[in-house]
Amino acid sequence: MAGPWPTPDNALIDEAAEAEIARAIAAVQELRAWRDRVGAKPGASLEARLEAEGYERTADAVGRLARVEWTDNGTAPVATVPVPGGNVAVLASDAVDTEAEAKRAAAERERLQVEIKRAQGKLANEGFVAKAPAHVVDAEREKLARLQSELEGLG
Repeated sequence: MAGPWPTPDNALIDEAAEAEIARAIAAVQELRAWRDRVGAKPGASLEARLEAEGYERTADAVGRLARVEWTDNGTAPVATVPVPGGNVAVLASDAVDTEAEAKRAAAERERLQVEIKRAQGKLANEGFVAKAPAHVVDAEREKLARLQSELEGLG
């Protein structure tokens, strides 16, 4: 107990593996949050298509942890959940209230459009761009790009 903590061996750190696992964790969190938002039955497994890159080795684990069964079924999705590297297209099932999800998606789309318009207006204002610190302007540009990406993910 009084001994020093062991120091990590930086040579053993695999940055690519760390990024791969971080992407998988983020995807599971997004899918679980989506399930909670739409009131999906907790024990039900949903059918979905993984339309994202970088999950070659972790797709099975993501599916198991998010209670999703991956399929190549070409049917139209009832929802699209943005995850790092792309999207997950959730297919119709009894576990999801599609009307509630459609209303939620429409509200989210409207919110994103308002935020995008606000950010574009800010960045179009020459006074803001000229007077604000560079890091604030860069943060606003990054926010705009993120919002646009989220809007594209909603379909």
